[in-house]
Amino acid sequence: MRIITSILFIVLFMPSKVWAEVLPKEGSILNYRIIGFSLSPAEKTKEYRLEIADGNYSLESAFKDNIIKTINCNEEKVIAEVPAFGKQYTWRTICVKNNSIKMGPLHHFSTGSVPWVDTAVSRVRVLKKGPKYMDSYVFSDATTALYDMNGNAVWYLPYQESYVRDLKLSPQGTITLLLNNHPIEINYSGDTLWRPIEDDDTKQGSKKNEFHHSFCRLTNGNYMTLGTETMVWPAPADSAGTAERKIDFGTVVELDSTGREIWSWNSSKYYKTTDFFSHSQASVNVHENAFYFDEKLGVIYLSFKNTNTILKIKYPEGIVLDAFGATDYASMQDPDKNLFCSQHSCSSPTPGYFYIFNNNICHPESSSKVMLMKESGKNRAVNVWDYECTRDNDAGKTQKKGMYDKGGNVIELPDSCLFVSVPFGKVFIVGRSKEVLWSADFEKRKPSQPNWEEVVLYRSSIITRKDLERLIWIPTDGSKNVVGKRVK
Repeated sequence: MRIITSILFIVLFMPSKVWAEVLPKEGSILNYRIIGFSLSPAEKTKEYRLEIADGNYSLESAFKDNIIKTINCNEEKVIAEVPAFGKQYTWRTICVKNNSIKMGPLHHFSTGSVPWVDTAVSRVRVLKKGPKYMDSYVFSDATTALYDMNGNAVWYLPYQESYVRDLKLSPQGTITLLLNNHPIEINYSGDTLWRPIEDDDTKQGSKKNEFHHSFCRLTNGNYMTLGTETMVWPAPADSAGTAERKIDFGTVVELDSTGREIWSWNSSKYYKTTDFFSHSQASVNVHENAFYFDEKLGVIYLSFKNTNTILKIKYPEGIVLDAFGATDYASMQDPDKNLFCSQHSCSSPTPGYFYIFNNNICHPESSSKVMLMKESGKNRAVNVWDYECTRDNDAGKTQKKGMYDKGGNVIELPDSCLFVSVPFGKVFIVGRSKEVLWSADFEKRKPSQPNWEEVVLYRSSIITRKDLERLIWIPTDGSKNVVGKRVK
């Protein structure tokens, strides 16, 4: 009796020890084409064969006639790519052992489809191929999808009709994003792994927990994002009859794994002591829109779009070490005194230097620029390298006129080249010699319309094949909407 009880305990409570879960699950609808198959071996061996057929079949003969891919492997896990979204597929495992072949049962799944992966209305047109980077993939939060370097969509975010910002990979191999101004961490399938606890202020419509622009998971497991602090600001002393104004200042907020705030920095405490607000006519919505946290050095670079300023802040003390760009109300208004304006990205992978994506709208005769700035003394920085982001001439594409005052991103790659995302629908990789090594345009059109138009990009990011494979195998327990805690 004791033996039977022990066997039942193992089967009921430790199934992973008895048999491996078959993935993709039977009948599942996948939001990706690059798939992690956890095989269902008919017999334990070191030689497996994965067969995939185009279509849904229950008969062996029909399956065999429609096989589109065969992969030999020596492990029970393998990654394979299927050709299209919006299709049904059948697959099975074949085990080879001592010259004998045992066939596993037929399994079935399908790939879903959304407009951003429908090539009739959306495309990523590669303008220049880069052999060195063909093993990479690009996330775009404007299209909420992931693309290979040939412009083919391989994954899409299963939260459609949502406001998405800062879609990217975390240091832990998960996906982080802001979804309708709320930070969320998900896995490859779109299952929620983490989101912060919402307090009563949020439910009552307060902006206290309304996050925006940038969100990331830190290497220590905590999370950091930008928040909003609304303050009532008195009217200027010499403006009789002018009512008080509500000014949206910004905060930098760190959340722990339970979703609770454990650290914050408020821009109001800095800005209310500066000329931006002590000036009799000044009343500036400073609008923070990007940050970069150097965890090793304990330094945060924080971008303020409307004051054309980058602050360098000591963490956790909150002391402002430097202010680069406009430092007072007069210089903010003078185009000739601005190092940059309406910048949208800041990062500092090398101490003493920082990158920005400069939308440059205070110089309408010029284009947006990627800039590398060198810190050169208290509140000073000099431009030591830049690259002008220009549109291509393309008669078959409708281009929006004017400059963009938001959007853009720049990421330094391990080889010191730069991955750049430009608001007018372009992404590219450029070397330090200013040679473009890979580039593509994001485009869309209405059904049955001949002309393509640019997709306005907010931020895009790049990952490697190794990153993707790690992401594919992030486990899920099927949980959704996990509040204030990590899924183990």
